[in-house]
Amino acid sequence: MAGVLEWDRPMALQQVGTLPHVADDRDPATLMRTYVDALPPGSYVVLSHFFNPGDEDPEAAAVATGWSRRFCTARWHRPIPHARGDRHLLRRPRTHRTRLRDARPLVAGRPAGAPRPRPPPHDRRHRPQAVTPTLAPRRARALTLLDMTTESATSPFPPAAQRADVPPFYVMDVLSAAKARQAERGDVVFLCAGQPTAGAPEPVLAAAQQALRGSDLGYTPQLGIPPLREAIAGHYDRAYGLDVDPADVIVTTGSSGGFLLAFLAAFEVGDRVAMARPGYPAYRNLLNALGCEVVEFATDESTRFQPTPEILDGLGDIKGLVVASPSNPTGTIVAPGELATLTEWCTARGVRLISDEIYHGISYERDVACAWQTSREALVLGSFSKYFAMTGWRLGWMLAPQALHRSVDVLTGNFNICPPALSQHAAVAALSPESCAELDGHVDHYRANRDLLLDGLRDIGLTRIAPIDGAFYAYVDVSEHTDDSLSWCRKLLDDTGVAITPGVDFDPVAGGSFVRLSFAGARSDIATAVERMGTWLRN
Repeated sequence: MAGVLEWDRPMALQQVGTLPHVADDRDPATLMRTYVDALPPGSYVVLSHFFNPGDEDPEAAAVATGWSRRFCTARWHRPIPHARGDRHLLRRPRTHRTRLRDARPLVAGRPAGAPRPRPPPHDRRHRPQAVTPTLAPRRARALTLLDMTTESATSPFPPAAQRADVPPFYVMDVLSAAKARQAERGDVVFLCAGQPTAGAPEPVLAAAQQALRGSDLGYTPQLGIPPLREAIAGHYDRAYGLDVDPADVIVTTGSSGGFLLAFLAAFEVGDRVAMARPGYPAYRNLLNALGCEVVEFATDESTRFQPTPEILDGLGDIKGLVVASPSNPTGTIVAPGELATLTEWCTARGVRLISDEIYHGISYERDVACAWQTSREALVLGSFSKYFAMTGWRLGWMLAPQALHRSVDVLTGNFNICPPALSQHAAVAALSPESCAELDGHVDHYRANRDLLLDGLRDIGLTRIAPIDGAFYAYVDVSEHTDDSLSWCRKLLDDTGVAITPGVDFDPVAGGSFVRLSFAGARSDIATAVERMGTWLRN
């Protein structure tokens, strides 16, 4: 018997039948069609195959793939007619289907004539949590028929907009599971979240206290308070020798808010925007939600997981390019000369460069450069979250070309009115010499953690690791152990209490063979995690 899915949102699931295991000599398509034909006219069916993660039988895999191709369509809300014309088959988007150890049942839908149920949205709050099933034996498959009814079954309102159908951020699911285990057992080592554990520097905390007592914390100017914009402009002079006009600095509600503003101001619906794979998933998801066509290109060790002009030449006509240096998840840095080459490539072709520089300040052996050192037509994103260790303060900034100032001004006024007032007043102190001295100590800590982690991973046989030039991540090839990093990370957490991030967050194609580890926390956590992982891998 397969496991039954339980959704977080109110929903009733009633089992109405189970397809028996499919023996080697049976035709799964014929068996499947027999059961589907028996459903009432107008039924909706959700098909998801599942199988033993250790099963590498090509014939069995082909059977499962055949089910998917024969009976599934691209999205929940785009049914395709069954052969008899009065039954419909749906599946979740391909990017969400991974080869999980958990069962994925066949769900048979509503009675004839009933309104179509609204599928649960694909976000981290409403993802299915599977009850641990009894796995099918080797070269055998099982499907479960379930009757699904929801509170919205009789609602006259349509389902969630298609533009909102973006993949979840799996690291948040891992973090939630890790926190649940921590509350129960207290043994979790957190190497999943990409945030410093030290907290904001002392001058920032003092400035926040002063602002709470004496500052006006009402609405600020839409683009940020003048003292903060001036302080950020001064930072570019000190760090890069760049003369930046404070009027070109736009303070944003986190760098995430900055990316949203940048994409809306720079691109039209249907524009082709390129990004490297692996890469930060929010780029892809935001661009898709805004109606852009995301053009992903594969990278590997040969290019240090970064774009090159040769790769870009093969992409056809694009309107934008997102470059991250240092990168999340790999930590690789585009060398100053290489960034200048990429910026010039974009400028010569009228391609808008979005330069993600939010991890600047956290670099080790390689120097970093700012895209504005080559062209003022780029959009440069910065953040107070990473180097400045102010993740929850939700504050970032953007250097914007003059031609986009008015658009960004109007958009931010409509979206947020202004960035958080308290955070803005406190962040002025983050750019002081006293804060930078404290924060540089954080970078020394990250460097020591990096070296400890790299040595430990190599000792336990994980030797293929992206070059960690900056940030605080290790992107590790685990293809010798799995091609389903999501299930692998969950089993690692269940068995050892070590929480790391699956690579599918960053690369929906090859990410099943990679994981990301964050080393921004305590040094003792690094040692404990490596020791537990080594024991687990040996066993």
